[in-house]
Amino acid sequence: MMDGLLDFLHNLLPTSWFESAQEHFGDGLTNEVVAQSVHEASVFFGMDDPINVHEDWTTGVMTNMSWTENDDVLIFSRDQMAEMGITDKEGFDLVMTHEGAHRALQGLNTGFDSHQEELCCDYMAGVRAGLNGMDEGKMEASLGGTVESETHPDGAARVAAIEAGVSFAHDYMEAHNGTPPTFSDCLDHFNQTDVYASTVTPQEQGHVNLRPDVAFADVADQNQLHGFVNDKSYHLDKAESAQHNAEWHEKRAEAAIARGDLSAAKEHTSKAASFRKWEQDHIKSAQRSTK
Repeated sequence: MMDGLLDFLHNLLPTSWFESAQEHFGDGLTNEVVAQSVHEASVFFGMDDPINVHEDWTTGVMTNMSWTENDDVLIFSRDQMAEMGITDKEGFDLVMTHEGAHRALQGLNTGFDSHQEELCCDYMAGVRAGLNGMDEGKMEASLGGTVESETHPDGAARVAAIEAGVSFAHDYMEAHNGTPPTFSDCLDHFNQTDVYASTVTPQEQGHVNLRPDVAFADVADQNQLHGFVNDKSYHLDKAESAQHNAEWHEKRAEAAIARGDLSAAKEHTSKAASFRKWEQDHIKSAQRSTK
């Protein structure tokens, strides 16, 4: 039956429509696509795959013990990716590269704060895009409008980091006759970028202060979730949107009852209930978020 419907649509609609739809929505993030994307991102960094990959309430990685990547747990949310415009493998590949960079950075003495690490991971996504001719535009579009938080820099800085990675990849390959950089080469260059420099607070001339010691708790607490975006803000925004939609349908249901249209009232009431459920789901996810 489904094949017959597809044949009917192909006969009814021009080929350009299907090409446009595929361009905008891709082939979807199937289980096979997700597994392949995670594996290829791991191979890019020379690592084994995470010990566990599963769909959950958000997209991110828990790095657990800092001295090994073999206990990492990666979670992803198709709904979150779709709402951010990541609907095909190429866009998802770069998101997984960002998460893979978190895995590759664990245990290294980078001195990064949370903003700097997020920018470095975005930069590495740009490096992979530049080395492999991938379209970084989808990832940039997904991040461009995000706001700064305690854990994540704003979207403009993240886009700049991706672009810096792309440029470095092109320049390095050209200067080294097509030989790709090492991860250390990438980190060395990232530390020289304007993107990184913008996050460093300059010392007053003549007043050089000691760096603070890393607290034992900071070292021990390695199972923090590194989310792709500021997850709490994301879920609260979605909860607010669902609330507004629920209220709109509730008002429409009341109006339908007032004019005696019970069928419309039932439909609006059902939709309002769905939006209320989504509102509560996002509130619960925000409460669970470490971001």
